[in-house]
Amino acid sequence: MSFEAMKVVSDSGHDVLNKVSYHAEEELTGALTGKWFLVPSNIGVISAVLFIATTGNAKLQTTNSSDEDVKADNADAVDWPSGSVTSTTTDSVRAVTAIRLVNASGTSKIQLRAAE
Repeated sequence: MSFEAMKVVSDSGHDVLNKVSYHAEEELTGALTGKWFLVPSNIGVISAVLFIATTGNAKLQTTNSSDEDVKADNADAVDWPSGSVTSTTTDSVRAVTAIRLVNASGTSKIQLRAAE
């Protein structure tokens, strides 16, 4: 079981919205489940882009389980609103504690972005 916190990519305090931005990404090939990305508690909406290679099939999963449950591999996973997809898809999720990529076949890549 692996997990990682979403990384701060902008924290200057001098940008127009005076916000902190977060980013995470992962690429998987073959039938694999990726690591959980822990979402900071001050994030409401995460923009997720799931890139699919020409023959891939993948989905994102989210959880509202505690960070401790995620780290202990006891999180309750829920498929994202778009379900399993076979082409590049953009969607958003709200108020989750973690998110991960589940790749059924081919190659897929997620890019997650969020701001306070």
